[in-house]
Amino acid sequence: MTILYINDTFLEATEAKISPFDRSYLFGEGVFETLRSFKGVFPLLENHLARLEWSSSFLGFDYPGQANFKKILKELLEKNDLEDARFKILLSQSPKNLNACSCSPRGRDDDGYKTNVTIFCEPLTSVPSEQPCKLKIIKNYVNDSLPLAAMKTTNYLAKLRGKFEALDAGFDDGVLLNSQGNVTETCTANIFWVDKDAKLWTVLDEQGLLSGVMKKQLIDLLKEKEIHIQEGLITAKELSSAREIFITNSVIGIKPVMAIDDRQISGGDTGDITLMIMELWKGRIEEMVGE
Repeated sequence: MTILYINDTFLEATEAKISPFDRSYLFGEGVFETLRSFKGVFPLLENHLARLEWSSSFLGFDYPGQANFKKILKELLEKNDLEDARFKILLSQSPKNLNACSCSPRGRDDDGYKTNVTIFCEPLTSVPSEQPCKLKIIKNYVNDSLPLAAMKTTNYLAKLRGKFEALDAGFDDGVLLNSQGNVTETCTANIFWVDKDAKLWTVLDEQGLLSGVMKKQLIDLLKEKEIHIQEGLITAKELSSAREIFITNSVIGIKPVMAIDDRQISGGDTGDITLMIMELWKGRIEEMVGE
């Protein structure tokens, strides 16, 4: 049975409850972070918590700074008998006084609401594969604009529908565009590409995207290794002509891309520059985990 954490309590998933007046449930007014453990270690936890605090501050939530998140995650691993797991830390708000509840979005009184902390712990469905994936350009759903695009909120409908559209068409993920038609990110990850001159790029944050913890850590590693990377704009057509492409997030790490729509990338295999960067990241994780 899966064990969750909700507001200072560990409980079985079948016993978990939220208020119907929780504003995340009513309006998508909640924030979350997704991360994974490596053999019981959480190498990127502090980075995720920093972004969670910033996002909750933007929405006017009281951030639960007193919570020992690392200790809670370790207990969840033990209670679920796991070492490698996927975690989701979610913050939402619900009324303190259930007799004064309203489903109206207007006039939220911050003093009348409390911040709820819910943490999910699930086994990784499989060890994240290094096999190349296929991406589909999503045209029916435009990515959020800044500043909402820079936060992981529970208002996740555009990315969710884009992901389903890609999966239904036989792809692994979808590439989201902004209102100008430029590439922003996939439904679940950040995008990097190598151009015809072997130069490494990623999408400029100002295009409207969630700049992932993994993305920032990888850029820092590349700069440390004196590997030049540039940030810029790219259209879907230009991305489809890239020499190499890979995507990143904190759960999958680095995943090479073999095709966009019906156009093959890197001959359908993992490119040499991508392979080199994957090895660098593998070494960095081993350092963080202490291997």
